Amino acid sequence: KAAEHIRDDKDEALEIDKARALLGLRKNKPIEPITLEQFEIRYFDYIERARVKAITTIDTERYCFKHFRQFVGGKSALASLSSGCIRQYHQWAAGQLAEATWDSRRATLHSIFGIAIKWGLLNDNPFDNVPRCRQPAKTRNKMLSRTEYADLIQKADSFWQPRIRFIHITGCRVSEACKLQKADVDLASKQFTFRRPKERHDRTVPI
Repeated sequence: KAAEHIRDDKDEALEIDKARALLGLRKNKPIEPITLEQFEIRYFDYIERARVKAITTIDTERYCFKHFRQFVGGKSALASLSSGCIRQYHQWAAGQLAEATWDSRRATLHSIFGIAIKWGLLNDNPFDNVPRCRQPAKTRNKMLSRTEYADLIQKADSFWQPRIRFIHITGCRVSEACKLQKADVDLASKQFTFRRPKERHDRTVPI
């Protein structure tokens, strides 16, 4: 009877887990007690060693998190971040920053705390319910159509025509084209090498 009772409890727990999964509810896990300062150290140590983000992106994340930590308090427990605390930070930051700057900072902090969830340090992202200041704009297709490209070439003078063709064919940025050196052109292997220190890796394009 005891074995049957244990089996019934396991079956019930399994059914509850299935129901939570269907409803999109996560099962809360035990949270490791850690302060904002400790999480900050752990997060940026991991990001720098993993080399998964550009240096400029890491610098931006450091800046955003530092200001958030200073507002909330570095000794505050990561798991104790309340919606009220986040609302106060939102009200303060929205009054100090331009709308686009706040939206960018919100997205950055949301991404950082998303890692805390993956590591089991949080059950929910504290920035989930923080609204954007601006509504996402409808972006146009950034690729030139054949007609637009033909018009651009036709209107360009003899100085710009070859440069526009080069950027269009290689798909490089204007800054990459400007930084291209003679040593970056390998005629033997028929390829260009665009140096990309921002992304920490170079890009090679066949001629």
